[in-house]
Amino acid sequence: MRFLLPIARLGLAVLLALLLMAPIAAQVTVHVPDDYPTIQGAIDAAADGWTILVRKGTYVENIDFLGKAVVLESTDGPEVTIIDGSEPQTRHKNVVRFMNDETPDTVLRGFTLRGGSGTGAGIYTNSASPTIESCVVRECLPGTAVHNYVGSPTLRSIVVEDNQGPGILLHFGVPEVRDCIVRNNRGDGISLIGGYRAQVVDSLFERNDGSGCYLSYAAMFLFLRCSFVGNQKGGCSAVDNAYGEFVQCRIEDNEAKYGGGGLTGIQYNRSFAIRLESCLLARNSTGERGGAVCWFGGDFPGRDDLVLEGCTIVGNAAPEAGAVWLNGFDGQSRISNSILWDNGDSPIIAREEDLVVGSSLIEGGYPGDGNFLENPLLVDPSGGDYRLSPGSICIDRGQETYHRSSLDLDVQCRVLDGDRDGLERIDLGCYEYRPEPFDARLGTVNTAGGAVHRADVLLVNGSPGDAERVATVAVGESVQLDVASPPSRPTPTRSRYVVYAWPGEPDPLAVSIQERSGTFAGWTVFPTVFSGGSPRPVRIWNTFGHERILGRPSSATDEAPTTLLFRPGGSRVPMSATVQGFIKDNAAPSALAVAVTNAVVVRVE
Repeated sequence: MRFLLPIARLGLAVLLALLLMAPIAAQVTVHVPDDYPTIQGAIDAAADGWTILVRKGTYVENIDFLGKAVVLESTDGPEVTIIDGSEPQTRHKNVVRFMNDETPDTVLRGFTLRGGSGTGAGIYTNSASPTIESCVVRECLPGTAVHNYVGSPTLRSIVVEDNQGPGILLHFGVPEVRDCIVRNNRGDGISLIGGYRAQVVDSLFERNDGSGCYLSYAAMFLFLRCSFVGNQKGGCSAVDNAYGEFVQCRIEDNEAKYGGGGLTGIQYNRSFAIRLESCLLARNSTGERGGAVCWFGGDFPGRDDLVLEGCTIVGNAAPEAGAVWLNGFDGQSRISNSILWDNGDSPIIAREEDLVVGSSLIEGGYPGDGNFLENPLLVDPSGGDYRLSPGSICIDRGQETYHRSSLDLDVQCRVLDGDRDGLERIDLGCYEYRPEPFDARLGTVNTAGGAVHRADVLLVNGSPGDAERVATVAVGESVQLDVASPPSRPTPTRSRYVVYAWPGEPDPLAVSIQERSGTFAGWTVFPTVFSGGSPRPVRIWNTFGHERILGRPSSATDEAPTTLLFRPGGSRVPMSATVQGFIKDNAAPSALAVAVTNAVVVRVE
């Protein structure tokens, strides 16, 4: 027994030594061709945790990661570091493949991949979830350029262009595509077939021979801030059992011989449901029906089949229904908070029971609650600017019950008080109108004293009988309000500041008042906000949270200021605060200090 203890201690020591050595081995960095002449040779020799750095040059190889958690990265970027798979020495013809349960710790970064062929000619993943970043896949032979089966890869900042087959095909799995460009490929830009919760974000699908995207049996997919431009078989096509969302997407200048130029939905054997929110569908065309959208059926239990919410559909063309052609069969679709303009004489063709349209501007009119047909006053439709001009009837005309997104196509906040009536409502279309900073000339403001810039808050300072004069104060700084009672005027004298400002978000406008000298009979604050040039009352709080209009009794100089918080009913609208100081009869000149915080600026020309 006495010999077992040293042996056990020796075994424990060896184990600890091995554990301490493992992290050192995991951090090995090697170079190609310095340490290994080929990329595949370096991968063959590598263990999990290695980093393989590849010098610039062209490497004629076909790479297999062999299930290893390694980082393969170029030192000089994809422009000068090329893996050419056109001369395969093995049975597989993919330039790079992942087929052995690779995880996100397996990373490919910074290469141009060219010359592969077959399924996944440039990149093929099968039952693997690697991370692929900053690569270019181009000039591959027929076969999908990037192909995933079952796994959940992350594709980030990938360019897939000029290939002789389709761009990206994601077949099952939970893939993520972000910041990618897929263009000039012979086939669809991206296809989602099967799979669950695929996310495609901030990506461009442009000038592909097929559709910008093709969807079938794809569940709960999301395209966010993506663009589908100039594709030859329509912007997007959905067939059978596809349901998900397009949010803040652009579908522009696509063509289709059959079906919708922008979006086509076809139900053969299964139901489907697709929702577009804050999207632009512009200048798409087709040789048949539905310049922007052609929709056959849906009938998805518990859902509207097709939803167009807060979209701008403009300048599309088709022999039948320049904007939307729809046959719902047993399903029902909805258009809300949207603008349909300049889509020909018959923008919508649909049966009444198939389509509900509400709170939308439809050129030529369309039945439904809250619909109207006036010119939307878009900024520059011929130049491709479909934002709302000042005075557009689409400003503050939407119904928020229809809308879920808090951002518009410019990725700016929705639901503003665009018409300055004190009520915040969502605008129609994919862009929220943002009014220019409030012009303080609504009052009797004399700007002769100097221009007031965006960096200032405007103060108007004057005494009864005197011409008003303009002063400026930077946000957070203090300006003194002098109050005097001349002998000829025995009654209390009022001297006032009018503060024009725009409350910041999320903080309210704050006006701080402090007595500097003298004996005051009191002072009062009269706050107002402006609605279309007309003032209306506004609620006001002091720093203790008590709502009141302050009229102070006589007092000596205050040690600390009193701060009033302006909260105009939750609206971010222009406002003014008139501060009036009262001194006793024949009192010595006195002064109040007025400061403004939590404000953004106004503009006076």
